[in-house]
Amino acid sequence: MTTIAPLPPVLPNINVAVIDPKTGIMNVDWYKYFLSWDRINRLTRAGAAGDFTANGTVATAMSSLGPTGAHTTIQKWMKITDDAGNTGYVPVF
Repeated sequence: MTTIAPLPPVLPNINVAVIDPKTGIMNVDWYKYFLSWDRINRLTRAGAAGDFTANGTVATAMSSLGPTGAHTTIQKWMKITDDAGNTGYVPVF
């Protein structure tokens, strides 16, 4: 399956100021860097109501998976859709 996921951007030269102190304009390389991360964040963001599905009646056995303090049962499912339109679910404890 082919995944169309953007790669993390290359970090610009850290010795170059993000904002030019003389002009107040952002350096083009830094602008592209921040723009790339913004795109990645928008593509991978989850949390809206439509991104989750309530628990149903399908029998799924999962135990001893979560960190200390996590729920012992699945609370809801995060719905994901791949580039081919197939829907998958990730358990949220």
